[in-house]
Parts: sequence; C-alpha cells; structure tokens
Amino acid sequence: MRALLSIILIPILGILAYSNTFHCSFHFDDISSITDNFVIRISNLQGIWNILPRRFILYLSLAFNYHVNGLDVLGYHLLT
Repeated sequence: MRALLSIILIPILGILAYSNTFHCSFHFDDISSITDNFVIRISNLQGIWNILPRRFILYLSLAFNYHVNGLDVLGYHLLT
C-alpha cells in the first residue's frame, strides 16, 4: 500500500511543481533549438540524421512536438 501511494504521489507532486510553466513563453536556448530551428521542421528522418546525428533523438522529439503542437509551449512542456 505504501509503495502504491509513493508511485501515485511522486508524479502528482512533480506535475504540481512544474504546472506554473505550462503557459510560459520560450526562453534561453528554446529560441535557437525550437523557434528558429529549421531542422525540426523537416519531416524526413534522414534529413534530421544528416544534419545532427549526435543529437538525433533530441531533435526527433522536438520534430515530433513541432509536428503535433507547432509552437505551442504547453505541448513541449508536457512531452519533453
């Protein structure tokens, strides 16, 4: 019972602590990594790999977020 309570309580506390950022604007490196980054707008996985192979997983997740949410900050905060 105690373990189940911990499994439920920890994510809830994390969401509550982070919830005030869901509707903020992009800051710091978000501008270069998301709003001004043409790489995440590429729908071709080979194109993402050719441009940034060492950061493929990161930019793949950003490309997925951009495809689903555009430039809505809430989607990026929920999924990454």
